[in-house]
Amino acid sequence: MKDSKEILDIAKEVLKELRVSFNVNLTGILFVVFLVLKLTGVIDWSWWWITAPLWIGIASWIVILLIVLLIIFIAYIISEIND
Repeated sequence: MKDSKEILDIAKEVLKELRVSFNVNLTGILFVVFLVLKLTGVIDWSWWWITAPLWIGIASWIVILLIVLLIIFIAYIISEIND
């Protein structure tokens, strides 16, 4: 029988997958809604705003990745100075 830590880890992984799936679906749905509204003439937005749900998600992940890499780099520099 699996112990509670293993079960908790499995539950966390499942929730993480659901969250990623929901975010992808939400951005895709928003893009399609904006696209249909633009093509039917209901809204007169720039194409940048129509495609915003697609590229804002990607841009936010890139920013998060850069912040994490910066933190790792700073921690490495601090550890080298202390040695």
